[in-house]
Amino acid sequence: IKKTIEYQYVGGVRKKLSESYKIKYTPYFHREDGPAFQKWYDNGQKFNEIYYKWGKKHRENEPASLEWYPNGQIKYIMYFIDGKCHREDGPAFEKFDINGKVEECFFYLDFNKYEIEDWLEKLKEINSPYYEEQLLKYSANKYNL
Repeated sequence: IKKTIEYQYVGGVRKKLSESYKIKYTPYFHREDGPAFQKWYDNGQKFNEIYYKWGKKHRENEPASLEWYPNGQIKYIMYFIDGKCHREDGPAFEKFDINGKVEECFFYLDFNKYEIEDWLEKLKEINSPYYEEQLLKYSANKYNL
């Protein structure tokens, strides 16, 4: 809220002419107990849902942005923390075909995109508690890359 007061000097005396308040409104999405934004297809199937915290995409340990095909199959999921694409326990972005098979996945830490080998190195460097588990998944080709 910004307060503005206009004065005028009359005969050497300062007199208040007007006083006004401006409310600075910044629209943003925010919800802590579920998705802040949802949209549906005409058939009633959910199209997407997005979790926001104070205007930034955010959800801890689960995807913050999800989209579905009209048949109900998940289309993509993205993980965000404080508006930054980020995930330590797997790919931060996964896209699926209409049958649910992973088409592509990308690895991000603090909005920086990595190839999987570099992502694993970064996990090791930051002492992530997920490093060993992710290294085993990569070694077993669980990401089908």
